Amino acid sequence: MPHNSHRSITQKVRSFYEHHSFPGYEVIDDTDSLIKKAQANLYINLLNHQLPQHQSILEIGCGTGQLANLLSLNHRFIIGTDLSFNSLKIAQNFATGQFIDTAHFVQMDIFHPCFPPASFDITLSNGVLHHTANPQKAFANMVNLTKPGGLVILGLYNPFGRAWTNIRRRLFHYFGRIDALDYYLRHPDFPENKKRIWFKDQYQNPHESQHTVNEVLRWFDTYQVSFLNAIPKITPLERLTGNEKLFNRHRRGSKLEHLISQLFWVFTQSREGGLFILIGRKL
Repeated sequence: MPHNSHRSITQKVRSFYEHHSFPGYEVIDDTDSLIKKAQANLYINLLNHQLPQHQSILEIGCGTGQLANLLSLNHRFIIGTDLSFNSLKIAQNFATGQFIDTAHFVQMDIFHPCFPPASFDITLSNGVLHHTANPQKAFANMVNLTKPGGLVILGLYNPFGRAWTNIRRRLFHYFGRIDALDYYLRHPDFPENKKRIWFKDQYQNPHESQHTVNEVLRWFDTYQVSFLNAIPKITPLERLTGNEKLFNRHRRGSKLEHLISQLFWVFTQSREGGLFILIGRKL
């Protein structure tokens, strides 16, 4: 991609999130509410309980810092990075207000890291690199910042899981926001300010890419990351359960199994915006 185009995408995405900080906090949010929300999400709850304590973690694209602040409560040292200064300010204000001293927030472009190679025990990026000009290069930099033997956790949009979102985006473009078509927009307990941020992030983002399982597994192979697990599962007969050991090695499956799993995602992953997560260990 030409340098000017790369820079233009970065500037557009930064500007977008300066005006629409995602996902934001509610007025009543505190550490107890963060924990309660985590318990309602099976993957986040497992992540919070199973990530090792006393580890250094880098979150790339932390937004307003909910995940970083949550994970830091359990004796982990976390640095959250983002392009958006306004999002980072919200994240740091929450940490300061809740007396969280193990989460810190830094403005950083993943294409120009401000940390030396192999600085962190764990790197994670949840639904962010698909908003960059070159997700594969961003992933390479993410791996480079991880210590050998460290965990790498990557969440990206999938074209199958995002199929209905793509259709809704076109409808919203022509007819405006129609709450009945989106689970979160029509949910009565979802505050209006959160609905507005969700709508902007999902349907009016200035740049996104979508990635298949096989494509991202090739990235793992290229940059020497050994596959451990996937959420949702990338083999058709497996399901995520409360007894899941996130960081044990699971079966990688075949290309055919990946295709079958992704076809199911058309119907099962729409509510979450078509996000899938791969977990690996740097060799």
